[in-house]
Amino acid sequence: MAKRVKKLTPLGKRFSTFRGKKLDWKFYFTIVFSTLVFVLFPIGYGTWIAIINLKNHGVNAALSWSNPWLILALLSFISIIGYAIYRIWMSYPIITLYEGGVVIQKNFFRTIPIPWRNIEGIRESLKWDIFLGKVIKRRLFADLFYNQKSSIKLRDNIENLPELIYAIKHKIYPIINLKITKNLGQEKWIPFGSILMHNNGIKIKRRRVYQQDKYLPWENIKTVTINNGLITIIDRNNNNHHQLSISKIINFELMWNLIAKEANI
Repeated sequence: MAKRVKKLTPLGKRFSTFRGKKLDWKFYFTIVFSTLVFVLFPIGYGTWIAIINLKNHGVNAALSWSNPWLILALLSFISIIGYAIYRIWMSYPIITLYEGGVVIQKNFFRTIPIPWRNIEGIRESLKWDIFLGKVIKRRLFADLFYNQKSSIKLRDNIENLPELIYAIKHKIYPIINLKITKNLGQEKWIPFGSILMHNNGIKIKRRRVYQQDKYLPWENIKTVTINNGLITIIDRNNNNHHQLSISKIINFELMWNLIAKEANI
């Protein structure tokens, strides 16, 4: 965790900070060691070869013998710069939680303050790295939606990402719940990503251009189950199964509570 952010905001007291993979001593040691061994040494050795062979063999011979070392130094320098840029990029964002909102420092130049009331929701997704048919790593991602259709991706390089997601939900879910209650009272559609909910039923958004949105009244919903990251909704009338991925759902817990309440499941 980082101990500070560069810009203060009028969002009240700070209580927690999360960030990407920290630039620790190993990063700086790697940069310095690689520069000495793979850049400065080849440059020095190539220059020494050119100098000692210049008088005896001429300019062309001296350059032909020293050029491989200079080319090695150039390629190494490019690789080190690329690695440094990648590691600096992976050290962001820096996310600081305040009593009144969240400040997201996306990079060295851009910082976004977002009050809790401006956040519409959060969506989680899991990805598995598979090698030779075996899962070698499970990766968690999240998308934070705010200010009507703006979003920020929270990647798995963020330290303690599950804890960060929980802390954000703890702050925004009470606010969103109030909005849901108000919208239900006004008979408005409530968006949860690929599912929209209403006093009278739910609407499942089409997955393909040629498909139509599927509307199901609450009384037509037989069961709703979750298995292997998929939500399955069974139509009571024709026993049709409607499936969609949990990763397409925003504010999953709130959606699940509402559908369980309205459909009596």
